[in-house]
Amino acid sequence: MLDLYMVLLLAVTFAVFYGFMAWCDRVVEDTGGDRK
Repeated sequence: MLDLYMVLLLAVTFAVFYGFMAWCDRVVEDTGGDRK
């Protein structure tokens, strides 16, 4: 059961990190879209 929680925690951490990176990219595009 401990391994299950570790895998779940890792998956949640990766999902949060990936979502944060995607959100940052979206914000950069919204604020600096004119530079493209």
